[in-house]
Amino acid sequence: MLLTKNIKTPTLIVWGDKESLFPRSEQDRLVSELRHSTLKVYPDTGHALHWERPERFAKDLQEFIN
Repeated sequence: MLLTKNIKTPTLIVWGDKESLFPRSEQDRLVSELRHSTLKVYPDTGHALHWERPERFAKDLQEFIN
């Protein structure tokens, strides 16, 4: 069980579909347990999506913050 029940802050979850450390199932679990979460999936991207897709990451992050 994740300790997410008290988290009420909007949360952006970003994940690359070529990720080798954390499977998609873990991201789906986070989304289901964090009531105010948004998942952004980056195709053809691995663990370091902020390095691999910096423009898209910055855009998605800015939109989320706004």
